[in-house]
Amino acid sequence: MSDYLFRPNEASSSRHVWRTRMLYFLLILPLPLLLTTCSLNRLAINQSIDLLKQSRPALERETDLELAEAAIAGNLKLLEGMLEIAPDNQELLLMTAQAFSAYTLAFVEPRIQQAEFDAEYGEKERQKDRATDFYSRSRGYALRALHLENRALAEVLENGKPDAIRVALKKAGEKELPGLFWLGNAWAAQIIFQIALPERSMEIPIVAEIMQRVLEMDEAYNSAGPHLFFGAYYGARPRMLGGDVQKAREHFDRAIELTGGEVLFAKLMKARYYAIPAREKETCQAILQEVIDTPADKYPVHGFVNALARRDAQILMDNIDEFFF
Repeated sequence: MSDYLFRPNEASSSRHVWRTRMLYFLLILPLPLLLTTCSLNRLAINQSIDLLKQSRPALERETDLELAEAAIAGNLKLLEGMLEIAPDNQELLLMTAQAFSAYTLAFVEPRIQQAEFDAEYGEKERQKDRATDFYSRSRGYALRALHLENRALAEVLENGKPDAIRVALKKAGEKELPGLFWLGNAWAAQIIFQIALPERSMEIPIVAEIMQRVLEMDEAYNSAGPHLFFGAYYGARPRMLGGDVQKAREHFDRAIELTGGEVLFAKLMKARYYAIPAREKETCQAILQEVIDTPADKYPVHGFVNALARRDAQILMDNIDEFFF
């Protein structure tokens, strides 16, 4: 029989110590497990990011647009799911911003245009709503990434006045470049689809300042993306609102020069945002025909974007009289 039956104070004290130790053990034990789980999640996210980066060339070479669309669409939710686990992963935020913008430009905007050609106005509005949503997400992810890199700059872009924004952008450097580029692109596209809202039209100068800074830092970034942006910016706007078809042409020609003429999308955009506004039908047709006639495998590294350009060039060519009448 236990001595504790005859020594109640010692028994009570011992039981108290045992319970205290057990409680301590139960409280502390989950912490290493929790830390291990978090570490494993971070490791899995980092490995997934590396895998996506390494597999990207396969998508960039893909010329089957149906296959490419299915792959990119699936990745959109994969990326957003990963962000649920790692919401402050800057690289992941930038990848998601880029993916949403790329998907919308490649597969949603053409459906808007085709619906307009086919006079299917209900479908046109549905696709416009999708484009607005996707570009809004892209803008949000890019802004979050920029916030992680330079909080002060991100806050000024969100809430600052033009002079403050201009000063803040001048201080931006190479580290802010990706966030600024994808923010500016998505923001500009969002404005286009919500141009009827007064607050959107007031944001145009901010976006122009962002992309001007990107252009100053690296004009060749993302296949001369800053020049393509300004080519469309000057070509799509009426002259009374700052449009200038000659400036548009200069930007497109520079983009074509920087990419060695291998990125057909630059030529497509020149036809659409220079030749059409300039009312140069023969020039437009010549550019479109050049894009259409370029073999899909001529520049394999740009297979995907060139397949998009060839598809859209054919659509424009088939509907050329809609633009020149």
